[in-house]
Amino acid sequence: MKPLIVYYSHSENNQKLAIELQSRIGCELREIKEKKKRKDISILMDFLIQRDSRLAPLDFDLKEYSTVILLAPIWAGKIAAPMRTFIKKSKDELTDYSFITICSGGPGQREKIGAELLALTSREPSALAEL
Repeated sequence: MKPLIVYYSHSENNQKLAIELQSRIGCELREIKEKKKRKDISILMDFLIQRDSRLAPLDFDLKEYSTVILLAPIWAGKIAAPMRTFIKKSKDELTDYSFITICSGGPGQREKIGAELLALTSREPSALAEL
């Protein structure tokens, strides 16, 4: 079984990284999409009231992949709401996963991301990288 890259990208930075990573390791790539196009103000609202995103239906089954590489931005020190929602819904299938983000994190942010992932999945990621 091959690995799978699952990404969410609001500004296309994480999308570019996902495509580059896919070309280097030769695996499948899937995008997390929302039912409605996100506006910048909704990022703030998601953070303030901690609401889940309304995701478009997924066209893949995580059980078909050996490992999952998640890519998403960090918003106000938290994993972007659409990816967080995906992780919550898929936590039972995320038995072997890694997380990568392009962000301008401050001191201790990597540890906070790791703690958030552990809280969402009850498992630590195999790898965690901030670029």
